[in-house]
Amino acid sequence: MTRYGLKGDRQRLGTALTYAIVGIVFGSSSVWQPMKRFYPEAGNVNWFLRNMAIILVVLAVAFSGVLLAKDAGMEILPQLPLHLISAVSLLLVGLAYLLIQPAMGLRPKELLKNMLLASTFILWGIVQLMPQNVLSMRLDNLVVALFVLDLAGAAFLGVRSTQESVQPRAGPTNRRESRQTSGRETNVS
Repeated sequence: MTRYGLKGDRQRLGTALTYAIVGIVFGSSSVWQPMKRFYPEAGNVNWFLRNMAIILVVLAVAFSGVLLAKDAGMEILPQLPLHLISAVSLLLVGLAYLLIQPAMGLRPKELLKNMLLASTFILWGIVQLMPQNVLSMRLDNLVVALFVLDLAGAAFLGVRSTQESVQPRAGPTNRRESRQTSGRETNVS
């Protein structure tokens, strides 16, 4: 909580983002200047991307909740079809993950992997909006292949990092060597 309280902080954020959007739309060269009155850290592009990503994630989760509620039989937003709601959820979360990448300061390999994952979600959302035809089926298969590639890469990197962190034991490796080093040379089977 800030000195303004939670409600005041939301109002300041809304005002700051409104200034930024108006500045971007109308081509103001000093987009961040009005925002700095409300948020001194607003001059940082990472701050803006991080807050936009948070807004997009909240919207994506809300649309996912609506999707699950509609699937359970509730009459929430009856004018919107299920495929549109799922597409919006996927597009929003993919865009949010794409926006947050510059702020994360990752190595190029990790950045590429994360951008591939974000692009896959965006492509999946686009496929949800397409009519059923040969192209949409091929793109759907591409989405599956990209998810498999991403998860396989994550599993491979996880196994590789685990192997690198495991160090060989300095002591005896089996019970027979253990008994021999303790002074007893009995054969244990």
